[in-house]
Amino acid sequence: MAKAKQKNQAQDQKITFEAAIQELEARTVRLEQEGLSLEESLKTYEEGIQFARICASLLEDAENRIRQLTVDKNGAVSIENIDEKQTE
Repeated sequence: MAKAKQKNQAQDQKITFEAAIQELEARTVRLEQEGLSLEESLKTYEEGIQFARICASLLEDAENRIRQLTVDKNGAVSIENIDEKQTE
């Protein structure tokens, strides 16, 4: 259920992978700064985790777009790149 929520967050926000990475990097830089209170640190950390999950979800989606499961005539299951299948 958590993965579905992450995908929904990414889709609802229409955020790109690049934008999510930038947001994650910004949270990392902020956490490395001195002077944050415990509460600010925790909030920033939680935001970073959300962006890390969005990045992971977007990467998973991209991987699924370029791979697909196939079953040969003997019933063996394999994963093929879509590009390879289209050139056959």
